[in-house]
Amino acid sequence: MSTYWVINLVLLLPLLALSFQKKINFVSKWKFAVPAIAIVYLFIIVWEHFFIEWGVWSFNTDYISGGFFFGIPLEEHVFIWALSFASLFVYESMALVFQRDYLGRYSIAISIVICLLLSWLYYEYYTKLYMGIASGCATFLLVQHIFVFRSHWRYMGHFFVAYLLMLLPITIIYWILTSLPVIIYNTTEEIGWHIGSVPIENFLYYLFQFLFVITIYELLKKKFIKGYSLFGE
Repeated sequence: MSTYWVINLVLLLPLLALSFQKKINFVSKWKFAVPAIAIVYLFIIVWEHFFIEWGVWSFNTDYISGGFFFGIPLEEHVFIWALSFASLFVYESMALVFQRDYLGRYSIAISIVICLLLSWLYYEYYTKLYMGIASGCATFLLVQHIFVFRSHWRYMGHFFVAYLLMLLPITIIYWILTSLPVIIYNTTEEIGWHIGSVPIENFLYYLFQFLFVITIYELLKKKFIKGYSLFGE
């Protein structure tokens, strides 16, 4: 079994088991989680396919099994699913812990500040493919929440808390992947800012992936659960 398969199993199996825990009962949300993850997965694999084709990153054959689909290692396909699943699991579990959206009243302001920062990064570094696309996609999605979804969605404050809590485990995972390295980045397509061995662009990429899957997930719940509210308000 390849190193990357082991990383996927360590990430996914405990959360799958906890999904059946009675209090969390995330398994009852799978009917919304699975299609949300699938939609995001389809977008992300196209993104990754072209990044591989354009030489933005590559995979170290010493740490993967050698199986590929759409030019992407099989382990990476599973990782996209596992990361989205972990993000949704933490997001839903936190709703049980906090019981309310503590940052809700500040979510628009936080989104605007992040958009301004990402817009600056895009303006300064749009010629770097990784930063340009990651910052551009994350900005676009945040702008939709500021102007399009503003009066309809009440989960953004909760999302920001979940994202912050996920930063530690995701940094550890990315550090393992980049320090071995399982994934090799083309330094000419990133801006050179790192946390350890992890390019700063990874966190923008994850911000986009996490918010994208949450958006679809909440859309599905709102559509199919009458009177739905994340915190039961």
